[in-house]
Amino acid sequence: MKIGITERGDAGLDLSWEKKMPDMDGAILITKNLNDNFIEAVLRHKEKVIVHITCTGYGGTVLEPNVPSVEWTYAQIRKLLKTEFDSKKLVLRIDPIIPTEKGIKRFVDTYVHCPFEEVDGVIKGIERVRISVLDMYPHVRKRFIGAGVPLPYGDSFTASDEQFARLNTVLEKCSGPGRIVRIESCAEPRLMHVTPIGCISAKDIELLGMKASDIKRGGQRTDCLCITCKTELLENKKPCEHNCLYCYWKG
Repeated sequence: MKIGITERGDAGLDLSWEKKMPDMDGAILITKNLNDNFIEAVLRHKEKVIVHITCTGYGGTVLEPNVPSVEWTYAQIRKLLKTEFDSKKLVLRIDPIIPTEKGIKRFVDTYVHCPFEEVDGVIKGIERVRISVLDMYPHVRKRFIGAGVPLPYGDSFTASDEQFARLNTVLEKCSGPGRIVRIESCAEPRLMHVTPIGCISAKDIELLGMKASDIKRGGQRTDCLCITCKTELLENKKPCEHNCLYCYWKG
């Protein structure tokens, strides 16, 4: 079993993943740019792909200068929902969250407008939301300082216990009983009220029409829940054209 993923770049900006699809049993395509060309490519491989659409609420700001707005992204999601693409294979990534007071409000504003669409009497829409919390690598801190953006954690790599506690309080309200949307996370042991799940998981394998009984976890980093058959589909090892300030790739 070989499952592709696009983590070295953006699948919406770099369609080179398409040429590798014949060798894949399935793929997780991650993008911040759900443009029409990407949608057409997704539909060409609709039986074999799960699409992760990242929308943090920071599009067009200094943090994500070349990323589309929430309004445009959600309009494009609704466009995709009107096609024959299976909405169960669509994941919204609010990734990363900055757990300051303003950052948590931005997360909530993005989350509560999560798109749904009624088509022929059937509700289609986002059922899964994937979240993470911002990591402040040394090169990311330098970018923040250079752009005049306050450091959310000071000199620390990760958020404080107090910041996580505030976020967890909000997540409890977002993830309560009766909620349609499931909030997931990977390698975030301090998050509560979420479903821990790998970027490629048993759920994804089953959605792609395969059996998940024999898969093994890869453990790329501490608390990673991904599986061993994960294969990168893009070749970049540098920030993509979106130029996000927090990108973990060095310039």
